[in-house]
Amino acid sequence: MNQPPSPGLTLLSASTIVDSLYPHLSVADILNIGRVCHATYLAVKAWLPSAYNINKHLEPFFGSLETTLRFRSVQAATGTIISGSQALQFFD
Repeated sequence: MNQPPSPGLTLLSASTIVDSLYPHLSVADILNIGRVCHATYLAVKAWLPSAYNINKHLEPFFGSLETTLRFRSVQAATGTIISGSQALQFFD
């Protein structure tokens, strides 16, 4: 018979807590939380794509998602990379 999740696991996987807590943790800490149980794994798996979305990070520079995607196409075609503070901030 399945037991209900503990209050701690419920807390670690609640979307409002995830959105408030995870940005303050290192990537290693977030991945470790995901290893606690299936509920936290699913919470981490759902959160990571939105947190590490390069298009969302670049959109303020280009004004729209469409322009950002065009830039990313040129970037892919030419092998251009982003470096410096913007690259570091993406992973911060």
